[in-house]
Amino acid sequence: MDFLKKHKKLVFLNILSLLGFILFATTVAFGDSISFDSKIYNAIVVIHRGPLTNIMLAVSMVLEPVFLFFATLVLFATLLYFKKRPLAYFFLLSMVFGVGSALIIKEMFAVVRPISDLSSASGWSFPSGHATVVAVFFLTILYAVEEKISDRTLEILFVIVSTALILVSGFSRIYLGVHWTTDVLAGFALGLFWATLGILILKQYQELNARNHPPRP
Repeated sequence: MDFLKKHKKLVFLNILSLLGFILFATTVAFGDSISFDSKIYNAIVVIHRGPLTNIMLAVSMVLEPVFLFFATLVLFATLLYFKKRPLAYFFLLSMVFGVGSALIIKEMFAVVRPISDLSSASGWSFPSGHATVVAVFFLTILYAVEEKISDRTLEILFVIVSTALILVSGFSRIYLGVHWTTDVLAGFALGLFWATLGILILKQYQELNARNHPPRP
C-alpha cells in the first residue's frame, strides 16, 4: 500500500491508460467509432499535399516497429554488458509485451484497415502497432534518461522531443490512411499501459533490492 501511495501518479496513469484502451476497444467492438473515424479520415484527405506526404512517409518508415524493436535489442545487450540487468529487462519486456499484446488484440478484433492511395500495410488495423511500439519505446527511454539529466532545461527539451515523436508517428499513420484514428489512440493507450506497468515493476524491484541489500557504512 505504501508503494502505491508513493507512486500514485504512475499508478493513476497506468489505470487511466488501461481504462482508455478498454473504452476505445468497446467503441470499436460495437461499431460506435465508425462515424468518428470516417469524419477524421475525410478531414485529413483534404490536407494531403506532396511535401507533407513525403514527410509522413519518412516518419512512418524511420519509426517502423521493426527498427525500434531492433534498437531495443541493441539497448538490451548494451545494458547487460554494463551490468544494468534490471533496466535491460525493463526495456526488453516492456517492448515484448507491448508488441505481443498488440498482435494478439489485432487478431481478436480483426478490424479492416482504411483504403489508402498513399501507402500500404498488411494485417488488421486495431490497435496500431506503430503507435503501441513508439509509445513504449520513447516512454521507457524517457523514464531512463530523465532520471539521469540534471539540467532542467535539457530535461524539458527531451520530454518535448519524445512526446512530439510519439504524436507525429501516430498522426503519420492516420494521414497515410493505413490506420483509423481510434487505432492510433488505442495504440497510445496500450503503449502507455505497458510502459507505466514496467516502470512500476522496476521501481518495486529497486526498492526491495535496496531494502534487502542496504549500503555498507
